[in-house]
Amino acid sequence: MDLQFCPNCGTHLATRPPVFPAAIVKVGTLDDPAVIEKPEIAIFMIDAQPFHEVPEGVATFDRMPG
Repeated sequence: MDLQFCPNCGTHLATRPPVFPAAIVKVGTLDDPAVIEKPEIAIFMIDAQPFHEVPEGVATFDRMPG
């Protein structure tokens, strides 16, 4: 698992699974959320809560696709 942390404060920002390195599983709090591009897919939607919002046009999958 490729865990990425802020070099200044140590906050866990992202996790990239080795079997799907193009995916960012988790993004931490950022000062400027605009630097994060719109996601292309949303995975594990089977666990989504009612307050989770997925932008229109983003492909959703209950589990890992493929």
